[in-house]
Amino acid sequence: FAIILPELTVGMPPDLTVGTGLDALAHAVDAYVNRHWASDFTDPMALKAIELIIKYLPVVYKQPRNLEARSKMSIAATMAGIAFGNAGTAITHALGHSLGKVFGIHHGKSVGIFIPYSLKFEAKVTDGYVGLAKWLNFSLNLDVVAETKEGTLNKLTQFFKDFITGLGVPIALKDLGISREDYEAKKAALVKYAYEDPTAIFSIRPANINDFEKLFDYAYEGKD
Repeated sequence: FAIILPELTVGMPPDLTVGTGLDALAHAVDAYVNRHWASDFTDPMALKAIELIIKYLPVVYKQPRNLEARSKMSIAATMAGIAFGNAGTAITHALGHSLGKVFGIHHGKSVGIFIPYSLKFEAKVTDGYVGLAKWLNFSLNLDVVAETKEGTLNKLTQFFKDFITGLGVPIALKDLGISREDYEAKKAALVKYAYEDPTAIFSIRPANINDFEKLFDYAYEGKD
């Protein structure tokens, strides 16, 4: 069992609050969009967690002592944990684990940054993002559904980019203070660690060495 006491989180600085919140968001997005082991049990957990995080993470970022928002985030993180504990995580975590190891970036930020990139990558083989967009339209009245799947994907991806940058986290790796020289010098290790990460094999769209290199290159520049 888990004892959830939001009072224990009020002393977390904003930067750490954002990192842990983005970690939970990546857990839930992976659990829903990556449809390998998603189920009628995990889908509601993931979707509700995403809804709560989108609504309350910006609040606790700006109002650290807001206990209602802290409570909602604690519940959301727990629900996201149940979702990914049963449905798994995937490419966001393979990429994020590697980035965190090589460049010392906080784990939550590392995986959160890759949410938009993983959505675009996985969209080639799954429509899971469409269900997520429809839920966000319904639950939070977000304008992320378009007439075409491609339009919906673009709207949803842009929403997540704006959400993440709105929390003070850059979406391009170069804006994390990683120089081009340092990136190129360590890129081989980045790619190797991501490819060998246990979560990589759970991606609904298999990724090879070249795929991971391209994903990192695009993420470095902040490109779709």
